[in-house]
Amino acid sequence: MAEDPGAIREEIAETRQELADTIAKLGEKADVKAQAGAKADELKATAVSTASEIGAKLDAAVPDQARPAVDAAKARVGPAVQAGADAVQRDPKRAAAIAAGVLVTLSVLRRLRRRARRR
Repeated sequence: MAEDPGAIREEIAETRQELADTIAKLGEKADVKAQAGAKADELKATAVSTASEIGAKLDAAVPDQARPAVDAAKARVGPAVQAGADAVQRDPKRAAAIAAGVLVTLSVLRRLRRRARRR
């Protein structure tokens, strides 16, 4: 049991470093806000990528005769889409609440239509 005091000090320093690392990892896991932000950034990147892919596929599928109409529609819709994106960035909770309200409304309307068809 007679260990060198230098070895004991080194072991204590290693243990302290391991504890510090463990505490840092636990702190990261406990930081729900940072985790949510990271997940939101990940989902946003996925959405942007998917939207770009779909847009490219749709753009390639447009016949030449329809190209002027599509370009004009893009020019009209583009600013509205950007304004919507800006509004979501300014107040994401409000945007989520509005989206949830729209989804609930659409769901109720869909159920009402189904009931009306059955009668």
